[in-house]
Amino acid sequence: MPFQFAIYYLYDKSLKVESTSILLANKDQLSQVTSKPDLDGDDNWLEIKWPTRKEPEKTVPAKVMLFGDSFKDLVVKKNLLILGKDIWKKDESRGVRVKKKMLDTNNKVEAKKTRLHSLAGSGVSVPKRAFQRLNRSRITIFAQELAVLVFTKELLAESTLTGKSGRGGPPKKQLDVEKVQAITGLQFS
Repeated sequence: MPFQFAIYYLYDKSLKVESTSILLANKDQLSQVTSKPDLDGDDNWLEIKWPTRKEPEKTVPAKVMLFGDSFKDLVVKKNLLILGKDIWKKDESRGVRVKKKMLDTNNKVEAKKTRLHSLAGSGVSVPKRAFQRLNRSRITIFAQELAVLVFTKELLAESTLTGKSGRGGPPKKQLDVEKVQAITGLQFS
């Protein structure tokens, strides 16, 4: 039996998480429970060791609800079971959930792309909400933050306004002149 723990449904209708070592049945012939067992039926009851002080060899009937290797995970699933949740249903993998979330996000982004702010009557646009949040305390900070909206940080790091590099280094890329003029022609307010 590869599992160390199990959720047991006892005859008194209680749920317990215990080691699989208490099973009296041949553990190698048991397999993972894939759906909710019939708790009212008379079949699939197993004997488990349930010692007490007075009866150290006592056994009780129980049904295995789920096997697992993590005691903590099984306790969580037992609590979900008590709340009436289906612990056997197959959850989507994390990858599927991430892809669905990305699709939802992409749809929201597409909807937000329509809300753009045009700079100084040019063909250059930036997201309206981001433009409204720019720091307007000083013109230099405003221009820097606006440049990051218009260009990427990476492009700004490897480019200059003229394309020339200072101190005789290798030439750099020149920033798009139309976009630079859109930033410099903007009224600061």
